[in-house]
Amino acid sequence: MALSIQLVALFVPVLMGVYGRPRGNAPAILSMLLGFGTWLVTSVIEHLEGSLPEAVFTAVTTVPSEFWGLGFSIRGLRAGATALIAAGRAGRLSESPGKPAGRQRSWRISPPRSSCTSSGASTTSPWPVAK
Repeated sequence: MALSIQLVALFVPVLMGVYGRPRGNAPAILSMLLGFGTWLVTSVIEHLEGSLPEAVFTAVTTVPSEFWGLGFSIRGLRAGATALIAAGRAGRLSESPGKPAGRQRSWRISPPRSSCTSSGASTTSPWPVAK
């Protein structure tokens, strides 16, 4: 039972938090809630064998409750990621806390500065001159 809870509530958010894009709290929390909630409901239905109509019981118990939870965990993650992307496109999210939305990061690399100069080299150039 403990491994079932880990599978349906934690596996998908952790896996996609490491390897997936976009990362955020909303997709992970929605994934955990949907996965655990679905697993809990289908697990209770599996234990209420005699008190439910046969059609409902057969439809739910054909697939184990762990797979129901895993499937809805994936759906919750995709729904949360879609909402996160839509909110980012609408300009409601910034790249990082404290920065206004739409601000681009600059990844310019400056050449290394050389402290030694050879004879005949310009002292204003950051690159040493080979002879």
